[in-house]
Amino acid sequence: MRFKVIRDMGVGFKVGTIVYKFDGCTYGCIGGGMAVTLKAGEYPFFELPLDSITKIEQPKMTEQYVEATCKPGSENCCRYLAMGSNGWECLKCSSLKETLDERVAKRTMNAKGDNCEGI
Repeated sequence: MRFKVIRDMGVGFKVGTIVYKFDGCTYGCIGGGMAVTLKAGEYPFFELPLDSITKIEQPKMTEQYVEATCKPGSENCCRYLAMGSNGWECLKCSSLKETLDERVAKRTMNAKGDNCEGI
């Protein structure tokens, strides 16, 4: 999940900074806040107070959204588009982003688009 910092929290966490909920092991050191990271799924993690962040609401991955934005089957198909067990998924804000970007750079995948901010 993506969040936006809404209260200046110092170096690295200015108002408007995008952070990601950290779901990895926090070794019991998170108190009343939320463990977040600057890159989805990666260490290091930081604790931010709950009132300093707000969840970024994402558009639903409807067929219409996918056709208009992700463009499956076209030469501009988004590299982060995937089909999951519950339908279309966006992998841009996942731990697979870096791998997909590397594959595009190495020209080992056909979908090369980067069509939105991520869902």
